[in-house]
Amino acid sequence: MYARSRQRFAIVGCALGIATLVKFVPVLLFPALYRRWDKKMPISFAGTLLVLYLPYIVSAGPRVLGFLPQYLREEGLRNGARYLFAKPLRLDP
Repeated sequence: MYARSRQRFAIVGCALGIATLVKFVPVLLFPALYRRWDKKMPISFAGTLLVLYLPYIVSAGPRVLGFLPQYLREEGLRNGARYLFAKPLRLDP
């Protein structure tokens, strides 16, 4: 937030990228922190994700996202079973 208030969008993108690698939730802040037509933040965000996740991609190969489908299923995120507002949108009965 401090970097955003100082108009340091490259730092904002980098910090948001690091936070997103720790938890998925901070990516929801992207639209709120983004300034239209400014390319610094999205480029630094994507670059940070790529550079910091690259060692895992190289070591794990195609298995890098192996647990993600199971995680989504366990948390009820695939069909919206855990979330009251998403129940009308459920795909699985």
